[in-house]
Amino acid sequence: MKKTVLSCILLLFSLLLFMIPAACDEEPSATLHFGCDPKNAGTVNVDIIDGTVYEEGSEANMSPIHVSFGTQVKLTAIPDEGWEFDRWSVYDCTDDDWDTSISYPQTNPLNASMEHNNCFTALFYQTCYLQAWAAPEEGGTVNVTSDSPMSALPDNIMKCKLGGNVSLTAVSKSGYRFVRWEGWRGVSGDTPDEWGYADTVRTERTFVHEMDGNWSWRAVFEPGEETPEGTPAAAQSIDAVLSATARCEGYEPDCQGFLTIVFEGKDMTGNAPITRTVVTVNGEVWHDSATVRRDTIQGEVECGELYTVILTVTNSKGQTASALEAVMIPDCPEAADEAEPTPTEAVPTPTSTGPTPTATPPDVEPEEVLQCNFGANANCQSGEECSCTLTVSYSGVDLTGGSMKVARVVLEVNGEVWHDSGSISVVSYSNSNSRQVGCGGTFFIEVTVTNVYGQSVACYDSITTPSPGW
Repeated sequence: MKKTVLSCILLLFSLLLFMIPAACDEEPSATLHFGCDPKNAGTVNVDIIDGTVYEEGSEANMSPIHVSFGTQVKLTAIPDEGWEFDRWSVYDCTDDDWDTSISYPQTNPLNASMEHNNCFTALFYQTCYLQAWAAPEEGGTVNVTSDSPMSALPDNIMKCKLGGNVSLTAVSKSGYRFVRWEGWRGVSGDTPDEWGYADTVRTERTFVHEMDGNWSWRAVFEPGEETPEGTPAAAQSIDAVLSATARCEGYEPDCQGFLTIVFEGKDMTGNAPITRTVVTVNGEVWHDSATVRRDTIQGEVECGELYTVILTVTNSKGQTASALEAVMIPDCPEAADEAEPTPTEAVPTPTSTGPTPTATPPDVEPEEVLQCNFGANANCQSGEECSCTLTVSYSGVDLTGGSMKVARVVLEVNGEVWHDSGSISVVSYSNSNSRQVGCGGTFFIEVTVTNVYGQSVACYDSITTPSPGW
């Protein structure tokens, strides 16, 4: 009996010795997860430097990859066009407290040892471009810094992080003084000194600009001396007041637009008189004179076009102030067709009961008998709290001369009714409405004109006010 028990023990011990090496042959494994954020911003390539990749549950360079424990890997983040690599997000995928162990290495490519089930995410940011230069070049230089990654390219162009902030500073050279910044949306491969009118202007020497897209900024200098130290800030010393209105006269093809500009430079201190006032319209100088405090000018323009008016005033201490106003010239009216009425169709006499049809309208398109026009301008004042006054002038015209009178005119801005004429019966109706609006906003304007037969036409467009701090 004792021999039998001893034999069983020896047999069991032998089986254990046989099984232990077999278990040790199964090498511990780890899982590598990798990807991009945002997903469409780029790709991640994985190279195995030293270790084993298990075929089961993995594909070539596709997440996840199952590897032997301790495998050395190299991960490379490759951004797509319009994106740049920022950093990695690395953590243990199986750790319940992964958020406490997360790290953000910036090395690319990144070498790592698979000691855990690790997750690697390549973080990317979208890029945009900034172009900044001095005009004239001999007048000064431009310094640009950023709170986010930025790299220099040819032609004064810098690649920036979309949504990041850049600080621009204008530095005058000897014999020149800084006048203003002029800004455009967009970037050109060449220095755009002949781009025409600016989208926005700023008079402070240093300012911070949020990169919400591609931008170009030109620092304008002129011969002269800089303002002495101790002089009150320009915001407390000088002011530029600007107002512009527009109208369009005649009919196609012989119509003509007119732009009227009232401007004034103000000495806020009483001891720094205005020495120069300059008015530009779409980049063209319309007025340039000395010691003019208030004046009015008028010029011919194209109907249906947008014009940007910039007033720049300078005082005896070399300080400047600017005002900008965008003016939409009304569209050119179309002449009414002088067609003979058909003998079998008498034109019904319209009633004055409003826009509700009271008779069957003639068989004509509304655009042939009814016309809608409007013009819009934004008068803005810069400062700590930027504000604008948006003025919309509009009209409705019965092109038949009275056979199909205007019965109602409605003005809407961003879907809100600013004016409703109610029930009317006139050949021509015109009005103007103004409201305070914010800076840096886009306003969609629509005017609807209805005649006594219920026919309607609409005209619409949009206007964008300057960004805050311009």
